[in-house]
Formats: sequence, C-alpha cells, structure tokens
Amino acid sequence: MRKSLLYTEFTIQLFPALRKYSLFLAMTVLFTSCASVDKTRIPAGPDLQDPEPMEMRAGIEPYYQRVDIIRQQDCTTTTTVNADGSVSTQRNCTPVPYSPMGVFLGNGLFVDVRGNIAIDLVTVTGLRNLQKFTMSRDSSSWFSSQESRVSRDGNQIVLFEPGIFLDDEVRIGITPRGLDLEDNVKLIQDANGIRYEGMEKTTIFGIEIGNDPPEVTINSKDSLQAGPVKIVRASDESILVGRIASFRKNGDQIVMESAGSIFSGNVKHYIYRSQNKMAIVNEDKSLGITMSWDDQSIQIQTVLSMFSYFGQDSTIRIVK
Repeated sequence: MRKSLLYTEFTIQLFPALRKYSLFLAMTVLFTSCASVDKTRIPAGPDLQDPEPMEMRAGIEPYYQRVDIIRQQDCTTTTTVNADGSVSTQRNCTPVPYSPMGVFLGNGLFVDVRGNIAIDLVTVTGLRNLQKFTMSRDSSSWFSSQESRVSRDGNQIVLFEPGIFLDDEVRIGITPRGLDLEDNVKLIQDANGIRYEGMEKTTIFGIEIGNDPPEVTINSKDSLQAGPVKIVRASDESILVGRIASFRKNGDQIVMESAGSIFSGNVKHYIYRSQNKMAIVNEDKSLGITMSWDDQSIQIQTVLSMFSYFGQDSTIRIVK
C-alpha cells in the first residue's frame, strides 16, 4: 500500500485536543512566558478588506496545501487490565485523511467529505488561477532533509513527499470533467455533485477506497451533502456545516462558531482578510493562525496556546 501523502502534507490544527498539564508545569510556564499572535500580522486599518460573500459550491481541491481549522480525528481506546487488577485506558487519535472532494465556502474555506475544515492555500493566494506553479516546504527528520512539493504544469499536478527509504510521488491529470487519478480512477464533477468512477476497489493516496466512497451531492442551491456532513444556508445567510461549525459574514470579518467542550458553550473565532494576509483568531486576537504571502512565499504563524514559549513559524516557498 502506498504511503499516504494525506498524513504528511503540511497542516496546522486550530483546535488541538485538550492536554493535561500539572499545576506546577502550568504555573511555571505562565510566569516564564506567554506566547501570543503577532498582531501586526492580522489585517487591520486600511489593509482590512471586506470578506467575499459566503458561498456553497461543490468543488475539487487536489493540491492538499491546507491550513487546518478543524481536523477530524480517528480515535481508538484501549483498555488494559494490569497485574494488580487495576484497569487503565489509553486513547490514541490520528488525523482523518483529506479528501479532494468537498464544498468551497468562499474566502479560501474548504470542507471535505470527511468533515475536515481548512483554508485552501492555493485558492486564497490566487495560485489556483495559474497554469504553472510549484509550492515547496522543508520536510526534514532525523533520517533525511529534503523538501515536499506540489506542482502544476498545465493539466498535470504532481505531489511529492520524501520518505526515509522510498520517496512518494502522485500524478494527477486535470480534465474538463474533473480529475484522472491512479489505477484508472476518475473523479467526476457534474450538476449532481462529485463522485468517483471506474473502480471496484483501489488505493488512492495511500487510502483504500471501497465501492461506496463519500461523495458530494447537490440537493439544492442552499443544501449540499458532503459525505456524512450536511451543509445548508440558513435564513440569515450563515452557512451551517453539520454540527461541526457555522460561518457568517459580519461586516469586515467572518464569524466562525464551533462546538466547545463539556465545560463551555460554543467557541467563536474571527477571520480577517486583506489582499495578502489572512488571520483566524480568538476574540482578543491573542491566539490563532496568521498567513501572509507574496509572489515568493507564504509565511504562517501559529499560536494555539498561551502555554508555550514561542509561536510556530512556517514558510512555504512559491515558484511561478
């Protein structure tokens, strides 16, 4: 089975699982350093633009250059009976793989058929309108130091991910009807939605797909079904993404509301845009993700918790 690019492509998750900190560790970090978003990276003042109107458009996102807002998790719980008779449980979670099928909500927002919500970097930076470009990032580990990249040249897309012993490369053809994938599998988009064709059972991007994979079904202009997730437009023009999240345009910002924990109600985050910047932050703009770009690179800063010494900075290089 092919190693999955979907697990190794560049991603950032806005809502990570809650972690348990000891009181001593939490207080130590609190008094030594509290990271926060660099507010100069958040669109404001004359640079701030009104977001595009919210939309619901079935579409294909084949580049996998996404910044996760909500990443679904596949979790398993293991229960062990210890020698002394006590019982311990361990919960392990892995990210749910991406799918190229989904729904575009406008402003670079994309929901795939597995319930993952992300910013599509190729769309938000305008690269999707180009016939030729390459995006690359460093992909170093203890065993190798290379770069991952995705490139488009006309009607061909190539995804490349270096491996420890064997590199992984996926080639995709763009057609008027959708995409030509591996194993003679086609991804077809028409007035009814998006679906796979030409397969009984195959492996695409390292993920085994059976006879009935998730699809996008267009019910009406205000209702789409993306796999198990129903996406609808409410009477106030907000977009409801199942029970996962909602999005609504509010003046010069987009308000995203998602389910909170058992200890709190819904959680709000705010999306701001300019010509070459975007930010997804909490109410006081201290935590979240910022993105800025030009013709040569995309700069991403991530601060998801104040219990950290520094935010995480990432760079994606662009060649046109």
